Amino acid sequence: AETGSGKTLAFMLPLVLDVLHARMQRRASVLDERIGDGEWTGIVVVPSRELAMQTWRTASHLVSRLNRSALGAIAVAPLLDVESSSETDLGDRDGTAFSVQQDTAQASRAHIVISTARALFEAMNEDAAVRRKLVANTRCIVLDEADRMINVIGKYARTRERDHAARHRASKPLVQILDYISDPNVRGSSGCIEGLQVVAVSATMGRPFRRMVNTILHIRDMQRGPAVITPMSVMPLSRVDTAATAQSADRIPVGIRHILLPVEDESPEFEHRSGALHAVMLKLRPRNALVIVGTDQSVPAAISVLKMLGWRSAANLSDEYEIGAHGCPNVASAMLDAGDSASGSQSDRGSTDKSVKSIADVKVLVTSFGATRGLHLDGLEYVFLLSGAPSLEEYLHAAGRTGRRGAPGTVVSLLSWPEAKQLRSQQTPLGIRLERWTLSAFLS
Repeated sequence: AETGSGKTLAFMLPLVLDVLHARMQRRASVLDERIGDGEWTGIVVVPSRELAMQTWRTASHLVSRLNRSALGAIAVAPLLDVESSSETDLGDRDGTAFSVQQDTAQASRAHIVISTARALFEAMNEDAAVRRKLVANTRCIVLDEADRMINVIGKYARTRERDHAARHRASKPLVQILDYISDPNVRGSSGCIEGLQVVAVSATMGRPFRRMVNTILHIRDMQRGPAVITPMSVMPLSRVDTAATAQSADRIPVGIRHILLPVEDESPEFEHRSGALHAVMLKLRPRNALVIVGTDQSVPAAISVLKMLGWRSAANLSDEYEIGAHGCPNVASAMLDAGDSASGSQSDRGSTDKSVKSIADVKVLVTSFGATRGLHLDGLEYVFLLSGAPSLEEYLHAAGRTGRRGAPGTVVSLLSWPEAKQLRSQQTPLGIRLERWTLSAFLS
């Protein structure tokens, strides 16, 4: 389903109900005493620590009322890694270090575990009890942003990108986890994964992904492969917004404006494009913004430049996610302080908006491509791209941080001429229409 359509709730609600059902079944039967009361019944695997925190918060909110009922408490716990936010290194994270071992201990008695792929893989390698729970206890494993973790390349990718992905796919933590839990020698079955449901969730999944999942899960019969579920397939036509569903599931919400602003600059360094970004943001005066730099650009360096230019509230998106005692996440600070920015149209929020007194007060979060996958930032108005997206899928996910749940949003791409030419050529497969801006209009 498209970005911002509520996929987290779509898999979390059934997962909570499944945990309740499993617990009642366990209480009604005699089980091996080594297996706890529904420990690790459900596992949600995500590509980044930030998304794990957000999902943990959603799950905790769902079970909070249920835990005060006579049905008994459902424990939800995070299992996070320390090395980096996602598959790509996003820079230093001072003051947020913690150990996977602490999280494993905290999560050992949980019914639902929210984990990054790397943390689950490390715990599986180091602890036999974790491996036993994965095979004996787990009824459902949800792979949020699955195509990112398995490293599936879209059909428009270049040959070099396809070859690179194929060479490194087997070493991906999630691929090794799925290979282990579906191995017939481990499960004692004849090539199938009976008793385990695998749910893959993303806005960008096609036939190459489904074929790859069949291979990883040792499914030889293609008829028993993954079933595809879209909003159109589960909702009556009378309940579906035809404007939103006229496009395929892997398209960008129709309420987002896409702006292309070419800059006379061939260098990918942020310092060379910071002046253009500064001029555009001064003119637009957003209440909040997300700035995404390229994979070869430095997030800390971008933040330093923005602060030097006067945007003193600029911060690393990852640093906004706090880690409490025992690795327990607190994501309250990560939500953009948009006030009532979710209401009203963007046309009413220009430089005449008196609620933004100074650019020093504008909340600007900085990150890189891939790190924003699945994240929901309340009231986010603008996304600024300071580099061409590595792929069509990454542009889709970056743009999808704004314009969520029917709200308006704007994506501004400040690109070199070659990058601008490439983005213009991708309008049709992305299903977007670019508006062309010129830098001279912001420098006058």
